Amino acid sequence: MYVLPPAFRTASLTALLLVGAICAGRLEAQEDSRDNNPTKSVAQLIEDLGADSFKVRLSARDALKNSGQIAIDALRKVEPTSTPDVKAQIRSILSYLARESFGGRLSQLQNTLTAEDASALPEWSRFSKLVGSDKKSVELFLRLLNSEAALFGTAMNSPKMLPAQIQLRVAELIQTTRPSSTRKEPFPVDSYAAVLLLASNGEIRLPGGSSTGISAMLQQPQFMDLVRSPTQGPALSRLAGAYILRERIAPAVPMSFARRHPIPEGPILARRVLKTARGSYPLPALMLLAEQGTVQDLPLLESLFMNKFVLIGKRDRTGYLVEIGDLALAVAIHLRGRDPRDFGFAPDSNRSQVFRFVSETTGFKSGAARTASRAVYSETFSADASAEKSKAE
Repeated sequence: MYVLPPAFRTASLTALLLVGAICAGRLEAQEDSRDNNPTKSVAQLIEDLGADSFKVRLSARDALKNSGQIAIDALRKVEPTSTPDVKAQIRSILSYLARESFGGRLSQLQNTLTAEDASALPEWSRFSKLVGSDKKSVELFLRLLNSEAALFGTAMNSPKMLPAQIQLRVAELIQTTRPSSTRKEPFPVDSYAAVLLLASNGEIRLPGGSSTGISAMLQQPQFMDLVRSPTQGPALSRLAGAYILRERIAPAVPMSFARRHPIPEGPILARRVLKTARGSYPLPALMLLAEQGTVQDLPLLESLFMNKFVLIGKRDRTGYLVEIGDLALAVAIHLRGRDPRDFGFAPDSNRSQVFRFVSETTGFKSGAARTASRAVYSETFSADASAEKSKAE
């Protein structure tokens, strides 16, 4: 099977994300327009500040306050030439927006570094539950906000536009991972962590391709180096863990990340994959449970013993195969504290060495050998269960 070179795959993914972002942006703008059904533009609202009707003026003032960042530039532009009454209203609105807008709240947080002021900004509630609310956590949260102010500003003021903006930003971040003779700036880890925080929010829709790009960047060396850091690693691991539990993302890379950097969410994702057991995903899922699973996983593993989907097949005439059921059986034996070789796996291997979960040791050459191994497992552990029951009685 021909495999595209990594650079070409990255370029193709980036191109698809960029095209998708443009299309999604147009659709989101249309949806936003339909949902809000605006009857007046910002310019018209500013003009209404000088209307004769008090009701019209009041309505315009309230609408401009709710317009967020989009109204600030327009208000500042007309303020110098406005009548004294309108100028006073504009200054009042600008003061309100400076205080209540994303930029105003961000400035306030920069001055105080308190959890109270952080709570006025988007995603703080989720961030504080994942990472913490002490001063160091607030400082990290501020770094993420500053690194992706446009995304968080959109999350606060125009949430319907956020999916398209995330898609475009993911495409831009992927570009920084590609080899280049001219690019000097490193992969922006804070920006990626900010995207992880937003993308782990299940209420935010991720357009097609975005989750693939976000998952791929889990393997970026700069990010993985910081995950190993004793100071920043725990927080980044929690952000990654929250993201990999998002529904409907391709699990292969997240499971690979969880194997390299053990996190509580890794086994949860593996169990979710094994409940459907489709395609090649059960292979990394079973390996993850072999490394990080517990005896609580035995019922799930045992339910897979008869699954004949071939994970690994030899092309020679030996007929050696590794089926999902084979690997699940080997993992179950391992979690029970026993050596799979005592149950028919790799009988000719060197018993002085620890059993290794590799393709050459986790399958069988015949259906008869497979059946015999399952029978030994059933006899052994049903006997163990009976013994434990007798002791308890």
